Amino acid sequence: ETAQIVIAEIIPANENVFYEVGYAHALKKPTILLVDKKDRQKLPFDLSGFRVLFYENSIGGKRKVQEGLEKHLQAILSE
Repeated sequence: ETAQIVIAEIIPANENVFYEVGYAHALKKPTILLVDKKDRQKLPFDLSGFRVLFYENSIGGKRKVQEGLEKHLQAILSE
């Protein structure tokens, strides 16, 4: 309830994480959903309209996900 922004890795599917993301959405908290690129096809269709950051689980991918998170956070904070 006190979080300003919620960041959640949603794949592999975890009921607790989905519940918490749903709760965050009910509270109108901005969310960033993380999904490994190799699991892109596992993204539930009803979450595709939300802010999703696809990442590559590698050393090189770490820098890209960090840049992506920074970009999304700046966009949220400027809203």
